[in-house]
Amino acid sequence: GGGASLRRRSANAAAADEDLQRAMAQALTLESEPPEEPVCPIAAAVVHEAFDSMLMLKPFDVHSATKVATLGTSCTAGETAMLGLSMFRTATLLAESLVFCLEISRQDAMAMAEAFPEVRKQFQQNICRILEDSINPRLHSFPMLSQHGYQFVAYVAMSAEARAYFEKDFIVGEGDESPGLILINHGSVLVRRKGVRIKTLPAGGHFGSVTETVSTCTLITEQTCHIIVISPAAFAKASRLANIEGAAHDAQQAQIMEEKRLARQTACILKGERNSQAGLQEARKKAAERILEMWRVTETKAVAVEVFRSWADF
Repeated sequence: GGGASLRRRSANAAAADEDLQRAMAQALTLESEPPEEPVCPIAAAVVHEAFDSMLMLKPFDVHSATKVATLGTSCTAGETAMLGLSMFRTATLLAESLVFCLEISRQDAMAMAEAFPEVRKQFQQNICRILEDSINPRLHSFPMLSQHGYQFVAYVAMSAEARAYFEKDFIVGEGDESPGLILINHGSVLVRRKGVRIKTLPAGGHFGSVTETVSTCTLITEQTCHIIVISPAAFAKASRLANIEGAAHDAQQAQIMEEKRLARQTACILKGERNSQAGLQEARKKAAERILEMWRVTETKAVAVEVFRSWADF
């Protein structure tokens, strides 16, 4: 109930300004590149974008802020933050009268989506609706599509399927039927193969191919994600409508190169793990030999027990 004005800015009070300054100070200490295993999965995808945004933020000023809307009874605000699409507030709410409102946190929203399938489906539809206008720019930024011209990309956009996933959702499993070419429009996706983490796909990344029938990797979301799936049928239809010859062949060659690269990455990671395990086994063997030798020459029980304790670390 009541009314509130929506004003474009970030902080809302002096306390929020202090929080902002602390966040900026922390951001200035970040390295130029995020670590391989970030503490927070979301950080890898948004750290650069968030860093730039924080540097541009200024304390909220009611006189200089622009009023963009007035919210009344039954109105909502902050849907993108609740669904995990935005990490930062992009507007400030100011009460113009006595206001009674309900706040649904992101954690509560995800709990509802987990417990009620119909709510989850509705949230996913809302995500697709919010990001619908970003599909065309994302497709045009993908070289394999844009090289065939604007018309071809437009036909692909009409046939492509947009999907929304929440954190830790499986998009496709290794050995499952491939849905086609997957473009990450928003969020980040973890790629695993043979149980090994291969890489993380950020927004703008892609996986699979329109010529692939079986998925070679497992894809798991690291945060709320919006993806674009181009099936073989959708790609063939767009090629036919745009009279593009050779598009499928280019896609197949790109998939072959990607598969070879993934195979090399997997082999390197597995080789590193095997070498690490071999080194650990050799260390254990040497420790056991030292213990046996100590047992032969030691008559004091306390000394032998201490040696066994040191060996237990292995």
